[in-house]
Amino acid sequence: MGNAVSNFLVENLRSFQSRFCTEAMAIFRVAKHVFLQAPTGVGKTIAMVALGENHLPSGEKLIIAGTKNLINQHTKSLAKLVAEGHLVANHNWIIITWQRLRNIADNGPSDPLFWRYSNAEVIFFDECHVGGSG
Repeated sequence: MGNAVSNFLVENLRSFQSRFCTEAMAIFRVAKHVFLQAPTGVGKTIAMVALGENHLPSGEKLIIAGTKNLINQHTKSLAKLVAEGHLVANHNWIIITWQRLRNIADNGPSDPLFWRYSNAEVIFFDECHVGGSG
């Protein structure tokens, strides 16, 4: 399972990030949904990417965040991994705000992004406690 790109990520995780991935995979073996939380600054983005690339390698992966600042942080993290050669340039990670996702859902199948996002294999919620309502 995994490839040279994702193996680099896994081999270079900090201890918390490694536990994050291990716990998530243990839960995925028995459940469809996983909820893990972690404090700011521990490297959740890198752990999410390592988990997604090594253990969930096919399909779209969606990161939903509540603010443009968080979107920018995730985008920069993924761009750095691409620039360093640890993630392929045409990776299948999608980063989107709650509001944009809600707009796409409200538009339904007529929105060209509806099917791409609705077929995501895994969805990571960052700062889920500040997610959209309604």
